[in-house]
Amino acid sequence: MRLGASLLALVASGLAFAAGCEVYGGKLYPAGKAPGYKLEESCESADVDSTPSVRIEVATEKLVPLPRAGVHLRRHDLGVNLDYVSNEKGVAEASVPAGSWEVDVKLDGFRPAHYVLELPPGKACTLKFRLSIDNSAGFFL
Repeated sequence: MRLGASLLALVASGLAFAAGCEVYGGKLYPAGKAPGYKLEESCESADVDSTPSVRIEVATEKLVPLPRAGVHLRRHDLGVNLDYVSNEKGVAEASVPAGSWEVDVKLDGFRPAHYVLELPPGKACTLKFRLSIDNSAGFFL
């Protein structure tokens, strides 16, 4: 009975791929709709007048830092758009006011990431993006 259920699950997953689905992080998504990244967010109290309020760390899923990743922060209510590039350690830092910030991370050969950060007053947040390879871009590692 157990073998039959496993076989059925295997066939079903094969049909899902044939129907244009993909698995990311153990979850099934329609083709092209998987987030393509993992994210950890942590915030803690900080003197945001003397330290950056947002730290963005960009790496592969295997935790290899990704330098030269484009990081875009946007705050619609203030009309603010800020662009940064991650350094050799895959890190970009910004000093921005509290509020709702859209964060986009892009690097050729990797799937882009998009996240909305609710930055609390008096806190500094770290966003750790783990980007996955974009096989459709022709890059394979």
